[in-house]
Amino acid sequence: MPRLILKCPYLKGKNASAHLENYTRYIATRDGVEIPAADLDKPATPKQQNLITDILRDIPDVKSLHEYADYVAAPTTGNASDFITQALEQNLQMVSGNDYYVKYIAERPRVERLGSHGLFGAKDDRIVLSQVKAEVSAHTGNVWTPIISLRREDAARLGVDNAAAWQDLLRLHAVDFAKQMKIAPEHFRWYAAFHNESHHPHCHMICWSTDPSEGFLTVDRIEKLKSVLARDIFEQDLISIYQEQTIRRDELRQQSSAVLSSMCKEIAVGTCDNPVLETLLREISEKLPSKGKMQYGFMQPSVKNLIDAAVDELVKDERVASCYDAWHAMRNEVYHTYTDNPPPKLPLSQQKEFRPIKNLLIQQVIAVRDMFSAMPILEQSHPEIEPELPSPDAETQFEEGTPHASWTADYKKARSFLFGSKEVEPDFVQAHELLLHEAQRGNAFAMHDIGRMYADGLNVDADSAISHQWYKQALDGFHQIESAMDDDECGAIYLRYRIGKMYMAGFGTEQDYSKAASWLEQAADDEHKYAQYSLGSLYYRGQGVEQDFAAAFDLYSKSAAQGNAYANYELGKMQRDGVGAQRNEKESQSNFQIAFNSFVAMEMEGSDDRLQYRIGQMLRDGVGTEPNTNEAIFYFERSSALGNPHAQYALAKQYLTASELEKVLAALGLLQKSAAAENPMAQYALGKLYRDGVDSAIEPDISKAIEYFTKAAAQENDLAAYALGRVYLDGERIPQNIPAAMYWLKKSAGQNNQFAQYALGKACLTGELLPKDVLTAVDYLTRSAEQGNQFAQYTLGKTHLTGELFPKNVQVAMDFLTRSAEQGNQFSQYVLGKLYLMGNEIEQDRDLSHRWLELSAAQGNEYAQFFLDHFDEIGNHDPDLFMASTNLLRQLGKIFEDQHRQMQSQTTQIDRKRLRELQRKKMAQGHAFDDREPKQEV
Repeated sequence: MPRLILKCPYLKGKNASAHLENYTRYIATRDGVEIPAADLDKPATPKQQNLITDILRDIPDVKSLHEYADYVAAPTTGNASDFITQALEQNLQMVSGNDYYVKYIAERPRVERLGSHGLFGAKDDRIVLSQVKAEVSAHTGNVWTPIISLRREDAARLGVDNAAAWQDLLRLHAVDFAKQMKIAPEHFRWYAAFHNESHHPHCHMICWSTDPSEGFLTVDRIEKLKSVLARDIFEQDLISIYQEQTIRRDELRQQSSAVLSSMCKEIAVGTCDNPVLETLLREISEKLPSKGKMQYGFMQPSVKNLIDAAVDELVKDERVASCYDAWHAMRNEVYHTYTDNPPPKLPLSQQKEFRPIKNLLIQQVIAVRDMFSAMPILEQSHPEIEPELPSPDAETQFEEGTPHASWTADYKKARSFLFGSKEVEPDFVQAHELLLHEAQRGNAFAMHDIGRMYADGLNVDADSAISHQWYKQALDGFHQIESAMDDDECGAIYLRYRIGKMYMAGFGTEQDYSKAASWLEQAADDEHKYAQYSLGSLYYRGQGVEQDFAAAFDLYSKSAAQGNAYANYELGKMQRDGVGAQRNEKESQSNFQIAFNSFVAMEMEGSDDRLQYRIGQMLRDGVGTEPNTNEAIFYFERSSALGNPHAQYALAKQYLTASELEKVLAALGLLQKSAAAENPMAQYALGKLYRDGVDSAIEPDISKAIEYFTKAAAQENDLAAYALGRVYLDGERIPQNIPAAMYWLKKSAGQNNQFAQYALGKACLTGELLPKDVLTAVDYLTRSAEQGNQFAQYTLGKTHLTGELFPKNVQVAMDFLTRSAEQGNQFSQYVLGKLYLMGNEIEQDRDLSHRWLELSAAQGNEYAQFFLDHFDEIGNHDPDLFMASTNLLRQLGKIFEDQHRQMQSQTTQIDRKRLRELQRKKMAQGHAFDDREPKQEV
């Protein structure tokens, strides 16, 4: 496994201690000495052995060096010499003065020279060795001397076996060194030299602060530095390891699920070969509550202890144990890259990455609780896994090629491969083959499922045209079969439901909510619970029927009474929000909990991507259960693997909250898949990623950003339309295009996007980009302000206060300004603080004034800080005169701002990342952040 060693000793500017003088003599006499090749493989000499004994006694930390491991493995003269040299070289601060250290690392043998010596630094300027020696020797504070070492094969393979590569790497991470050493970036100074040793090339650094009082480095911060460097150097290796680790974790979860399911079945018939686990599962079943949140985090401590014991018993199974060992080995490979002390192997029950196994165990116990008691199991049918139609002998009920809708043996087998089950893993190849065979024989159910595979890209390239053709064949078949059946025949009722669903979704036909409602109503009248549920959703949204929340609530209630958990979920929402029924938090929670527990039980019977996505949503948002991000990600991952574009988008959003490179790259892949399925939110998210870039993972690409924004905007995504408008308006990486910017901003504003409305309102108000139109400006700003946009509220408040656009109205102005200030707008906070301080327009309130000014000043508003600094003085002066002087200050500020803008127009443009870095450095140097109104990005 690749490994990086980082040591961070420091010099204190004093000479070597007396008892280490022999080490100094060795270094002085060792410089440039080469051992004959013939002697390198001979046993270490007695003198070498004695010196090594002394070194290990005085500097025990050197046992972690690569060279010591080589010496222990083969105590030859060559390995002993390498170890002694590196041990003393990496601890020169103990045995020499500061000036000697600088000279040694710059001029010692095998240093890669960049002129007369090997030193390089943050800039390409010529480095004068004597000046560096003098600067380091005269420094009164600590001087850190990090040493970064790799094995030769790793350095050569990864391209870090030369001074130029190390120079680039250290310049890139200089800010990380400063951060971990608690040194302000503008005070940080460093030099380095690359020593091209045969077995273990390494780089020496010298780091200090121009402020001797700065600088502090702990063991934890050294580990963080090591982690940063290792992740950069071993980036490709780590991606491979993380992918393998994920595979091991998923295998472990799958094995655990299989073992649990198998053992529960064995317990039922009394043949379980693990009596300890049988006893534990029985005890858990007896102690599980009959209602409430069926998750580990909400169990009593006594139940948690039983569950932990069952999980640890489970890992005694050889299949589970081998998966856990493999996963732990992969995890330690990552840790060994940047730490010498990886965490110990914990019992499986204590490993947080596998907490879903505990909830999986709980759900297994719930699903088989009737084996231990008379408690009923939840209804497990749902819209995606329908009950079979009556067909006693499906193989002989139709002629070859005749349209039919039958759950034949081959069709049921295909469904098991398509959705998976406890016994069968999803296999899209087998599913596609079997479904094609069934479709050729005239089975409309199979035609429908092939349409879905082409829609979602399951084992085939996603192709909406081919998907439509298969869906159309299925719909035509459903119509033909239904028309030949009796009205009250069970199969006819079911087919009317399926036909209604296809018109509702626009599968194989134009989307037609009126036709959908007609077909669903026929099935709902015959008490078909899923038809009742679907018809209820049409009444809820007013699609194909007049919107009627009461009718929707009634239909959901009927469906839920028949055991449809999806209807329970919708009832929970309506009772929570008081829509179509009285607000009832207790009943709402009860329905959500029924839905969640049923969904989990249903999902255990067979994999369904839409159901997994729904469970992930509920876990993420804490609906019907406590929020649990890790478990939500688990279900999103399973749904994503089945091609669900919404789960892919949700999972990508979770991955993007992490800073790990492999998570960002995984998120990019998920978003690309989801965007290919025409998910506008995924297209918008991709546009943002390519617009802004992600450090070390995704380079900014404005062309791709515009491409994805345009795709999303074409699907009426208001955020994407606004983003496009900003790209064309800002003209940062493409030529500014005002007509295009206005087109997209108006499109977004027309979709009620508050940011676009504000931008257009400002443009109409100032007349800079559009002809000045006060009435239109006020309309846009008001619509934006009513949606809570703090900048629109500030603009309207200011105009009402000054009387620029309307008759002056202080009360209206105060309302807008207060709403904006409460959202954190520093400009509104400043204006309110000033108004309450002056007491001219409103009653004076110095306490309120001080509060608003403090909030504004905390965000860097210099004017607010000015008033705070002179807060008591204002009471002794005429407020009008004080205000006049303040106005002069503001005018001066505008002059500086104009000068700043002129200078900006004369400089070349820089990208967003560089601009943010420059702003951060300015603030680190004590400059105030630009207090102009910030641009809004979404």
